[in-house]
Amino acid sequence: MGLSKYRIGDLIEPYSKKCGISDLQPNDVSGINIDKEFFEPAKQVGEDTSGYKIVPPNYFACNLMHVGRDEVLPVALNHSGHNKIVSPAYSVFRIKNEDIVMKEYFFILLKSSEKDRYFWFHTDSSIRQGLPWEDFCDIDITLPSIEQQHKYVDVYLSLQNNLATYQSKVDDLKLVCDGYIENLRRKMPCVKIGSYIRECNERNEELSISEVQGVESSGNFSETRANTVGLDFHNYKIVRPYQFVYNPSRINLGSIAMRDALSTDCIVSPMYVVFEVVEHGKLLPDYLLLWLTRSEFFRSTLFYASGSVRDTFGFSEMKEVEIPIPDISVQREIVNIHRCYLERQRIAAQLKEQLNNLCPILIKGSLQN
Repeated sequence: MGLSKYRIGDLIEPYSKKCGISDLQPNDVSGINIDKEFFEPAKQVGEDTSGYKIVPPNYFACNLMHVGRDEVLPVALNHSGHNKIVSPAYSVFRIKNEDIVMKEYFFILLKSSEKDRYFWFHTDSSIRQGLPWEDFCDIDITLPSIEQQHKYVDVYLSLQNNLATYQSKVDDLKLVCDGYIENLRRKMPCVKIGSYIRECNERNEELSISEVQGVESSGNFSETRANTVGLDFHNYKIVRPYQFVYNPSRINLGSIAMRDALSTDCIVSPMYVVFEVVEHGKLLPDYLLLWLTRSEFFRSTLFYASGSVRDTFGFSEMKEVEIPIPDISVQREIVNIHRCYLERQRIAAQLKEQLNNLCPILIKGSLQN
């Protein structure tokens, strides 16, 4: 089998067409994550978006400015059947001649962690450690024959299609869950949760618990720097299974979590608010968590915050939150659907990771056979 070496710049050509729309919203604009996928909504959008770039179907977009920061080339191939719009800071390009390299093969090659390290090595010495377009184009890649590329692209696309089918079923399940609780909100009166919850203020006075945790914006517990800086943990608050904890100054960003039944006790910063459901026979903690992790709730916390410099949302504000509270059997049904969704979402994430890990194996196999 013959292998050929090419400059990336000889295989691609830049594309720079502005959208011409000055008032795009975040949902209209795509970003690219470190998994090399487009995502919406974009994190932030400028006041005038007319200079934002169009990415047609089967075209690539990449953020060369963040290669050094992320140690990854944030690049994505537009698999959709419609245009995407990205920041003007992005580079957009397409494959010149697919008789030399298939766009899917080129994308698989760019998904390789080895290539990420290679791109990172070629970043410049600026503060952002970006990869200039000219340097990106000067990088050499080795390609097998187009017939060999087809064989390995077929494997990749088959697995990708299976993943897409599975993910669509997961998304359908989420729609069922969201529709269920939305229907409740319309048909049932909402009541304040203040009489169903109580604040917990148990302190780690005996230093019996050493696991210090924080709460991320993703709604997950996480390790904190407090474990390494030698702080005094006597005053830290204890969080036990089925208890909620949130950061009152960051809850609008999603910083709220519930300690699940299988987790051990942990401690959190005294600034956090910890509370629990008074009677599980009337309100399931998992059902309450569903409502407190909705984007609508996060937006409302910012609106109802106390108006302080930090815009804090304390426990007194939490008690004023209103949700529909149906019969416990109905709550249990909704929770079971949501648990099924979370489990399938976890499996989908594993499948996606396995597919990404397969990319360097496919590239290696295509160059050796």
